[in-house]
Amino acid sequence: MDPQNASGEHRDRAGVEKTKPRARFGRKSQGRYELVIVGSGRAAICASREAARLGVRAALVVEEPWAYRRESDAWFLRQVLRRIAGLAHQLVAGPFHTDPPLAIGWPDFAAVMAWVRATREQIAAGPLIPCDKELPHPRDARQLPQAGAEVLTGQAVFTGRDTLEVDTRQLRFRRAIVATGARQMKTEIEGGEQIECLTSKTLVELSELPQRLAVIGTGPVSCQLAQSFCRLGSRVYLIGPSANILPGVEPEAAAVVQSRLVKEAVCLKLGCEHLAVEQTGNLLTVVIGREGRKEKLFVDKVLLEERAEPNTAGLGLETAGVAYTDRGVVISDRLQTTNRRIFAAGAICGNEFSSLEAAEATARLALDNCLQRNRRKLNRRLLCRCVYTEPEIAQFGLSPTEASAEGNEIQTYRAELGQTVAAVLPGGEDGFAVVHLRRRTGRVVGATIVSEEAGALISPLALLASRNLPLAALADVIPCRAGRFDLLRRMAECHAARTSPPRGLALKLHAWWNK
Repeated sequence: MDPQNASGEHRDRAGVEKTKPRARFGRKSQGRYELVIVGSGRAAICASREAARLGVRAALVVEEPWAYRRESDAWFLRQVLRRIAGLAHQLVAGPFHTDPPLAIGWPDFAAVMAWVRATREQIAAGPLIPCDKELPHPRDARQLPQAGAEVLTGQAVFTGRDTLEVDTRQLRFRRAIVATGARQMKTEIEGGEQIECLTSKTLVELSELPQRLAVIGTGPVSCQLAQSFCRLGSRVYLIGPSANILPGVEPEAAAVVQSRLVKEAVCLKLGCEHLAVEQTGNLLTVVIGREGRKEKLFVDKVLLEERAEPNTAGLGLETAGVAYTDRGVVISDRLQTTNRRIFAAGAICGNEFSSLEAAEATARLALDNCLQRNRRKLNRRLLCRCVYTEPEIAQFGLSPTEASAEGNEIQTYRAELGQTVAAVLPGGEDGFAVVHLRRRTGRVVGATIVSEEAGALISPLALLASRNLPLAALADVIPCRAGRFDLLRRMAECHAARTSPPRGLALKLHAWWNK
């Protein structure tokens, strides 16, 4: 053993003094957790799963262990309705209809909803198959102990910069991740408190297709559900105060979706100055005030759009020294809050992180920075925003206005969906792709795609932007079949042709290389 003096200094066998070794972050300390994660959404569960896989002594504090399940159930229901409604639209009103129409009929809505409820219960109760000691896809926090994570149930309140109270239990931590997500608040409408209105989360309990449905709101979820219910056979009214649908989305892209909704017989009631809901017998009356005139719509159900608000109330963030605003917790590029011990992930950082994919990505990044494994930064411009209507809208990066405001000279390439072979397929006649490049380097700085598969089609462009590669890198890609990827390949070929060296210089370089 190394000799040790009274002051705690260590000496090796040669008698040379050496400092006392510091405890590593991964080593357990009595009475203190290495990591405490607060929340029950996808970001919190992802961070807890990864921490358990790495062997970190972590505790997950949840108020409701099944909150993530409710969040994913709403997303699952919207995707199922969208897929089934798309198939019904192609068979009943698509290019395959005959005159007189075939007796195909609309799908049984009650059977569809019963299948959705049975499927979610089967997924929730299904056996978990560990893979390399990693929990693949937990449905809620109650499944995390099987992966080695410690789960505490109760209201979490920070009592200091490194202390946390769960009910009456005091916890001390080295690092913490706040991932409480966002609260879904109903759109305020006159008379909505006295009437039971539907939301995207309560739709799963609906067993009968409403013949007439009023959707209050013009956001991405409202437009998606309005299109789905219209294709399933409902008479849908899309109502909102704005003059156009999808506020915050590129106007040209939103106009394509708005034109498709009108073509599919969704009745748009936009620019409403006054909205109210009344109960009239067995029906609901929606009173609309526009341009000084009132209009009444009689419907069976009213679907209210929900707005997301960062869930920062009741956490004691002021006591912990964590600054936050109405838009969310103030974070750095490494997802670190104003308290260097506390990080944040998911929708509590802002609405741009509200998607399930963004929540999981920020959870991994926050965990890596907590454990100081890979000190990485978050590039907000690489966050993709997708609207799951038909056609889809996918965006990321800078717009021309934002680029010019920052003093960047950009070059824009545009291609119409009608220029590809895929345009002859059902639903492929509308859409376009716009890519913005830096003029000098040709690197991708932003893109907007409107297509049936825009969410998947924008991924190659996001990869180019993350690796600082030019658009010409896609020119040599040989697709397995003709499809919408031709939009990107043709733009890449055009950019490569414009930026290639003169032919004479190319010949001289080729001759010099082959000497």
